[in-house]
Amino acid sequence: MEEHARFVAHLFDPDEFELIDEATKASRVFQKLKGGGVGGAAAALAAEPGMVAEALTQFPETSAVLSAAELILDFKTKAARDIEAARIKSIIDPRLADHVRREALKFVDELRRAE
Repeated sequence: MEEHARFVAHLFDPDEFELIDEATKASRVFQKLKGGGVGGAAAALAAEPGMVAEALTQFPETSAVLSAAELILDFKTKAARDIEAARIKSIIDPRLADHVRREALKFVDELRRAE
């Protein structure tokens, strides 16, 4: 998901500052979570406290990784719908946006099965 977030951030129109920032923050969170365990979660919290806190607030019953994955899934779902409706300026084809969303959904499903 870290690579996906960076990939998506680079496909948004440069004027879409908020979307680029959110995707970049998600990338940083997943990069820190790669460390695993409590140390990875602590590093992610230190790097992006707002995003990690939001993820854990929205999905308190899950692990830090699953919470972050759920948050990025929500972001990608909203972005895909907004791209389809032409509310987001980007070079992202709606089919690519939906593919990226499905990859996030698959990641979340695999995490849930692993718990």
